[in-house]
Amino acid sequence: MKSTCRFAVGERNGLKSSIWTVAINKADIYVFSRLFGSDFKLSLHESGNAQWSFTSDFVARQIDMPNKDRHFIKWTFSRPLDSMAINIFRIQIPHTELRNIPSPTNKKVKWVSGVTLGTYQFDLCITMPSDTDPTAGRDDLPHRVLDCLQLADKRWLVIFVQVVGLTPSDLEKAKRTVISEMRKKNVEIGKGDWISLYGKGDDGVPLVLEFHYDK
Repeated sequence: MKSTCRFAVGERNGLKSSIWTVAINKADIYVFSRLFGSDFKLSLHESGNAQWSFTSDFVARQIDMPNKDRHFIKWTFSRPLDSMAINIFRIQIPHTELRNIPSPTNKKVKWVSGVTLGTYQFDLCITMPSDTDPTAGRDDLPHRVLDCLQLADKRWLVIFVQVVGLTPSDLEKAKRTVISEMRKKNVEIGKGDWISLYGKGDDGVPLVLEFHYDK
């Protein structure tokens, strides 16, 4: 049974985003990105508990960080109780943030491209338990299905992708916000670094917005 989806926006040999990995372990869902290196991960647990955390490898490199302190953003989400899937997390990657960075040489990546304006939005949704892929043969789904992975409890994680129209002023404001917050914490940002902003959409879905720092 397939347990991993690796995707990015752009072209393997052209402008591109960081690479995102969604991995299933039993009925838990983990999200990693080149954006965070080996220091951070997102965990969406079967219990409904979710958190952004420092990885155990990062904690092991620190002198005075107890393992219990590694979860720096926590929230909860619901499991679907009817036939409707529930959107549990969202990744947004503005087309303006694609850069000509080195390509992966030995990894299978789903590349998403095709527009020159807008923000690519990936919605992670979970379904009720089902023995079969709930998206198979469907032509009434709201958006394109990037991938569909089954959990151990027979629910499915469906990753939808669409393009949304975040305005340049909205994106610039979001970028300024994350840069300001990082500087308050005395975190250096180097030219060419990837940065991200955690927040919630107008519909309340937790999300992360990916940026590239060029200054």
